[in-house]
Amino acid sequence: MTVHLVEDNPQVRELLKSQIAAHYPSARVAGEAQSVADGYELLSTVDADVWLLDIELVDGTVFDLLDRLDTDRVETASMVFLTAYNSYEYVVQALRKSAVEYLLKPV
Repeated sequence: MTVHLVEDNPQVRELLKSQIAAHYPSARVAGEAQSVADGYELLSTVDADVWLLDIELVDGTVFDLLDRLDTDRVETASMVFLTAYNSYEYVVQALRKSAVEYLLKPV
């Protein structure tokens, strides 16, 4: 299994990578991004089985990023949304993007 991490906090990215390694030893982090701009470059060009997506990024939200991507690419992605904000609006937006999971930080 390959994973993409879109998370703006370097410590959280490291924690997520260590948790992935501990719980899914065969998984590999294929790419990392910390912003909408970086995320667009990553998610539009490199394939992965799972996308772990922080919602609030330094330059916008992950929903801004997903709206820029090809619709087919988004619809076929297995997306796990991560956030520190327990917002009904974010939950609804994640579900509309076909989230497979919505997790509150700390994970």
